[in-house]
Amino acid sequence: MCINGNVQLSNCRFSNFNQGAVHLVNKRYNRVQVQNCDIFACKLVGIYCQGVNAEQVIQRCRIHSVQGPGVKVQRGNKAKIQLCDIVDCNYGVLAISSDPYIFMNHISKSQESGILIKTKNLLRSDAIIKYNTIEKNLEDGIVLEGAENYTRVEKNHHINNNRKAGIRISEQANVKILNNRIFGNYGQGILAQESASAYIEKNEIF
Repeated sequence: MCINGNVQLSNCRFSNFNQGAVHLVNKRYNRVQVQNCDIFACKLVGIYCQGVNAEQVIQRCRIHSVQGPGVKVQRGNKAKIQLCDIVDCNYGVLAISSDPYIFMNHISKSQESGILIKTKNLLRSDAIIKYNTIEKNLEDGIVLEGAENYTRVEKNHHINNNRKAGIRISEQANVKILNNRIFGNYGQGILAQESASAYIEKNEIF
């Protein structure tokens, strides 16, 4: 656990933790990197990022077999999650009223959805989901829900073979979905429910 410090974790293995493997609580000015780590067989969460405007960097990690989200990003946080392989977790990435940058990851075989971005108490989310492969998840590939959710889903070329929809939008979310390739999902390519709004352009859906 790191609280308001500067840390670099490299080439470490974390396994069999009951309360999560890595917990990061930081300020905006802290420099925090977790890279080339293997995190597996944990409960609750793989990596937990907290701190308003903190920008922890999670890169090139393998996170698998977690009974909880692989990476959880809490309110106001701006974690960068990139080049990670996240497999067989409850959710690949779970973000709550936060602004993560989710870039070039492979997220698959989640017990629920690959990525869940949601808001609570009208606190805004400006997540960016870009250049990821999101496949073979047991529910939706990407779920975007809640008022003040302004997530941008862009240039993800493999949102495929998920058991439900490729992308699901609900509960007053207002999102942009641009230049994605969404195919082979068992449900809808893009499902906008009830009071959700979406700007959808230049996607290939089949």
